Amino acid sequence: MTEDREDRDERKDIKERENRKEIEDREEIRTEMTEDREDREERKDIKERENRKEIEDREERKDIKERENRKDREDREDREERKEEKEDSSAVDHTETPRG
Repeated sequence: MTEDREDRDERKDIKERENRKEIEDREEIRTEMTEDREDREERKDIKERENRKEIEDREERKDIKERENRKDREDREDREERKEEKEDSSAVDHTETPRG
């Protein structure tokens, strides 16, 4: 009868070890899943920041280009205006008026 009891105790111990091992395995898997999820979230956050930065950079380049174009247009208009003023001042009638 002691043998039966020893066998039962041994099986019980084996079962407890298996259960503990299973619990540890599940916790390890849960931890790995959590770490994987955190890694995915971190990669996603990084990608979102990179995308935002790219959009901001693109908008900044666009603004710079618009300012450059506006400045070029204003400079061109100023040159044309000065050219017209110069032509107008050169076109003054230089004929002599009789003095009298």
